[in-house]
Amino acid sequence: MLIEDKPVLITHLNIEERKRLLNKNELFSGFNDRELDELVSLVDMKYYPIDFLIFAEGSLGAEMYIIIKGKVCLTIDLGTSGWTKTIVLNPNSFFGEMSLLDNHPRSAGAVMHTEGILITLDQRIFLKLIKKFPKFTINIMKTMSERIRKVNEMLLQLGQHISGT
Repeated sequence: MLIEDKPVLITHLNIEERKRLLNKNELFSGFNDRELDELVSLVDMKYYPIDFLIFAEGSLGAEMYIIIKGKVCLTIDLGTSGWTKTIVLNPNSFFGEMSLLDNHPRSAGAVMHTEGILITLDQRIFLKLIKKFPKFTINIMKTMSERIRKVNEMLLQLGQHISGT
């Protein structure tokens, strides 16, 4: 694939190849063939080059992203200490959904760690998928619940560390 300095819409994959890529993604697990056909008609896949800034922390969010191929770094500024936390997301991960749900600025920045393929969902398509495909909604909720549990565990560990127990 020709490397560009911006995302490039992927047009060379046929419907069956797109369905195969979607079927591998955990967000779309349990989708039948008819549902995958409909999904393919709703979403676009884009190639992103390495080091591409997807969005900056604090920016307004109009899209969420699903990683089909490649890795993405999310970076969170931890305040006046100058510390940052970086999380590397792998294929099957999604990010950017919080801004679509609460209309608040991005809580982290996102940069392509490797070149890759992402699905971009704007709020209209996101809401359509939530309404049309309960499996999609449940898969999003499961992942968000897992993330909250991890944060709770980290807070518990931090509290124990601070109190010396």
